[in-house]
Amino acid sequence: MGEGKPSLMRHPSPKPGHLLLAEGMKMAREQSVVWNELKAALEKFQEMTTDGKSDIYEVAAQGRVCEALARELESLDKVA
Repeated sequence: MGEGKPSLMRHPSPKPGHLLLAEGMKMAREQSVVWNELKAALEKFQEMTTDGKSDIYEVAAQGRVCEALARELESLDKVA
Protein backbone atom coordinates (compact mmCIF):
# COMPACT_ATOMS: atom_id res chain seq x y z
CA MET A 1 0.00 0.00 0.00
CA GLY A 2 1.31 3.44 -0.84
CA GLU A 3 2.20 5.82 1.90
CA GLY A 4 -0.16 8.69 2.55
CA LYS A 5 -3.11 7.00 0.87
CA PRO A 6 -6.03 6.04 3.11
CA SER A 7 -7.01 2.43 3.17
CA LEU A 8 -10.19 1.69 1.25
CA MET A 9 -11.04 -1.17 3.58
CA ARG A 10 -11.80 0.43 6.93
CA HIS A 11 -13.96 -2.35 8.30
CA PRO A 12 -14.20 -5.93 7.17
CA SER A 13 -17.51 -6.78 5.59
CA PRO A 14 -19.95 -8.56 7.89
CA LYS A 15 -19.90 -12.31 7.77
CA PRO A 16 -23.06 -14.10 6.63
CA GLY A 17 -23.59 -15.43 10.17
CA HIS A 18 -23.75 -11.91 11.52
CA LEU A 19 -26.31 -10.96 8.89
CA LEU A 20 -28.43 -13.99 9.71
CA LEU A 21 -28.27 -13.22 13.42
CA ALA A 22 -29.27 -9.61 12.86
CA GLU A 23 -32.16 -10.67 10.62
CA GLY A 24 -33.28 -13.26 13.17
CA MET A 25 -33.21 -10.71 15.98
CA LYS A 26 -35.25 -8.28 13.88
CA MET A 27 -37.81 -10.99 13.12
CA ALA A 28 -38.02 -11.95 16.80
CA ARG A 29 -38.72 -8.33 17.75
CA GLU A 30 -41.46 -8.10 15.13
CA GLN A 31 -43.02 -11.34 16.38
CA SER A 32 -42.87 -10.08 19.95
CA VAL A 33 -44.60 -6.81 19.03
CA VAL A 34 -47.36 -8.60 17.11
CA TRP A 35 -47.77 -11.17 19.90
CA ASN A 36 -48.19 -8.41 22.50
CA GLU A 37 -50.74 -6.63 20.28
CA LEU A 38 -52.64 -9.89 19.78
CA LYS A 39 -52.63 -10.60 23.51
CA ALA A 40 -54.04 -7.13 24.28
CA ALA A 41 -56.66 -7.48 21.51
CA LEU A 42 -57.75 -10.88 22.83
CA GLU A 43 -58.05 -9.53 26.37
CA LYS A 44 -60.20 -6.68 25.09
CA PHE A 45 -62.30 -9.13 23.06
CA GLN A 46 -62.83 -11.33 26.12
CA GLU A 47 -63.83 -8.31 28.20
CA MET A 48 -66.24 -7.13 25.50
CA THR A 49 -67.93 -10.53 25.27
CA THR A 50 -68.49 -10.79 29.02
CA ASP A 51 -69.34 -7.22 30.05
CA GLY A 52 -72.81 -7.20 28.49
CA LYS A 53 -72.39 -3.55 27.48
CA SER A 54 -70.67 -3.88 24.11
CA ASP A 55 -72.57 -3.66 20.85
CA ILE A 56 -72.46 -6.81 18.72
CA TYR A 57 -70.83 -4.87 15.88
CA GLU A 58 -68.06 -3.64 18.17
CA VAL A 59 -67.45 -7.19 19.36
CA ALA A 60 -67.36 -8.44 15.76
CA ALA A 61 -64.92 -5.69 14.78
CA GLN A 62 -62.65 -6.60 17.70
CA GLY A 63 -62.83 -10.23 16.62
CA ARG A 64 -61.65 -9.24 13.14
CA VAL A 65 -58.74 -7.33 14.70
CA CYS A 66 -57.76 -10.49 16.57
CA GLU A 67 -58.00 -12.57 13.40
CA ALA A 68 -55.84 -10.14 11.44
CA LEU A 69 -53.17 -10.09 14.15
CA ALA A 70 -53.20 -13.88 14.36
CA ARG A 71 -52.71 -14.12 10.58
CA GLU A 72 -49.85 -11.63 10.75
CA LEU A 73 -48.18 -13.59 13.54
CA GLU A 74 -48.62 -16.81 11.57
CA SER A 75 -47.04 -15.28 8.47
CA LEU A 76 -44.07 -14.07 10.53
CA ASP A 77 -43.64 -17.60 11.90
CA LYS A 78 -43.54 -19.01 8.36
CA VAL A 79 -40.85 -16.52 7.33
CA ALA A 80 -38.73 -17.27 10.39
